[in-house]
Amino acid sequence: ANPAKWDNPEWMTILRDLAVAPDHKLSMHRKSYEFTQLVYGLSRLGRLRDDVSVLSVGAGHECVLYYLANRVGSVVATDLYEGDWRSVQAAEGDERVLHDPAAFAPFPYRKDHLVFLKMNALHLAFRPATFDVAYSLSSIEHFGGLEGAEAALDEMARVLKPGGLLVLATEYLLSGPPHEEVFEPHEVTALVSRPGLRLVQPIDESVY
Repeated sequence: ANPAKWDNPEWMTILRDLAVAPDHKLSMHRKSYEFTQLVYGLSRLGRLRDDVSVLSVGAGHECVLYYLANRVGSVVATDLYEGDWRSVQAAEGDERVLHDPAAFAPFPYRKDHLVFLKMNALHLAFRPATFDVAYSLSSIEHFGGLEGAEAALDEMARVLKPGGLLVLATEYLLSGPPHEEVFEPHEVTALVSRPGLRLVQPIDESVY
């Protein structure tokens, strides 16, 4: 997370509208950064419109899904919703959201614009060129190393319409010993070089 974002008024307005985390810079957290940066990027790239369809991979029941449901045409949230995701450590994937999405909504939302589906990220059950936007926030590192992450990105790219936008947040190791759920720079390069994808901007590896 980049602390400089907390000095950007436009960015901070989005963070406050998400209503999920303290907005003080000293309270910054990677999840509030990911949510806000996703929306900020979609806004800057002109993708917050009622004719835009969005796919979330490894979605859990994160607040940004409900936020997007109020601002785009449709949001499809996919996840396996398996394992002990009700713990304090990772309370974002409670399977009960499949049956009662409104119970997890942090604010009123357009219920007919958001659907939750149990689905494997490596085998997305959608036809090619279905969505305008596909995103995944801090999930692909759990899909089976680099190979699993590449497979997930290939699936996300497959279901995107031509000119669609793929948004990715993941664990990026700039220095230090390897870790099984953190990608090193050469692995990140491999991920963003998958067929059919090109960067909107070059990756900035500088540290604030």
